[in-house]
Amino acid sequence: MISEDNMDDAKIAIFAYNFEHKKTQDMIIRLLIDGHNIECVISADARELNIPSSMVRTKLKHGNLIHPQTLCHRFGIPYINIQHDDPRIPTIINDYKVNLGIIAGARIIRKFVIDSFSIGIINYHPGMIPEVRGLDSILWSIVNNIPLGVTAHLIDESIDGGRILIRKNIPIFHDDTIFDLSERIYDLQFEIVSESVCLAKEKRYMDIDIAQPINCKMTPEQEYNALSLLKNYVAHNSFK
Repeated sequence: MISEDNMDDAKIAIFAYNFEHKKTQDMIIRLLIDGHNIECVISADARELNIPSSMVRTKLKHGNLIHPQTLCHRFGIPYINIQHDDPRIPTIINDYKVNLGIIAGARIIRKFVIDSFSIGIINYHPGMIPEVRGLDSILWSIVNNIPLGVTAHLIDESIDGGRILIRKNIPIFHDDTIFDLSERIYDLQFEIVSESVCLAKEKRYMDIDIAQPINCKMTPEQEYNALSLLKNYVAHNSFK
């Protein structure tokens, strides 16, 4: 059980995208509902990524999203539009007396930004770290027969590294599609937000074994192969 007093010490800055983005929207709403103090939202403009587009879709397409600036205006949260590697961020963190960062949308965050937070920065990874680090977590989990779930971790400068706060699996049912699995993983990220904030404040974590390999973006052939294995994966891992 997490008391309100325990949550109040966490002064949170959310790293977000400066455009309509479901995880950004839902993270702001969830933190507010759970009674956390959002001191500011640091939103970065979109950047073109040098990553090939996926040939198969694993996520639902959502519409009618609320821009994070609109949400922040409605709830009186300072909204700062700045890239997440901007050298002014430590000053912003100091000015707003923030001690914990939460990633709702960001690229790689540099060490000087991470070091600005006395508690750290929490990321919610849609896979079981350290077994599944990097991209295409759901598909690599299926290929390698690794349980599907979410890892909340305090990041460091490595990819999906740092310190583990929570690892939690999703249930799998016999009639699940790739979209069912994806949405259940997405929902689980928000279920463990308050618990992960509490654990981070209390410094209850364990180091990540970075000797585990980092998964790269799947090729189209690898994506199709992963989907071809889905039915068998679900049959072997679902509740009987």
